[in-house]
Amino acid sequence: MDKSLDHFFHQSGYSNWIVADKVRVPDISSFLYTYETTAETFTLFEGGSYKHIHEISPIASPVEASFALKERLTKDEVLSSSCIFLQANIQADPYQLVEHLRSLLTVVIDEHPIFYRYYSPAFWDSYGEKISKRDLTSIIHPFKVLGWLSPSGKFRTLEAPKQKSIPKKEISRSPLRLHSPIFRELT
Repeated sequence: MDKSLDHFFHQSGYSNWIVADKVRVPDISSFLYTYETTAETFTLFEGGSYKHIHEISPIASPVEASFALKERLTKDEVLSSSCIFLQANIQADPYQLVEHLRSLLTVVIDEHPIFYRYYSPAFWDSYGEKISKRDLTSIIHPFKVLGWLSPSGKFRTLEAPKQKSIPKKEISRSPLRLHSPIFRELT
């Protein structure tokens, strides 16, 4: 689904988040703290298997989508190809959201743990529509929508499939197990 960048960021009742690759965009944290009033960057390689590479960790932060951020996204190909955006209900606990983002870094496919670079727009642009509803729910939930800029400059989104409720054991299971055939093809 295509939505405009402005439409995505200006829906009431939602908080917007960015997940960005700090290796490709080293100044992302300072940029966000300068231009985003709600910025609070969280390092995703915190503790666990990735603590030894903490300095090159992707970051996550709530954003209001300032003019400066939207302008840089449209003019800076490195930034636009190095981050994704997520929307969550405004009442969602930010620490639960960050823990979910951290849990996505290592997933299990066919009983093999792998590093999952889910914050790559190229991945979503190429394979997003090939992911099963079950896996999309597991990847996106507790967020509601995932968005990215395609190489052509279109803002694209995927929504977490609607369902009545997700069993607690499915939400908290870590590492996450992904079953879509596309993941097997990519490993």
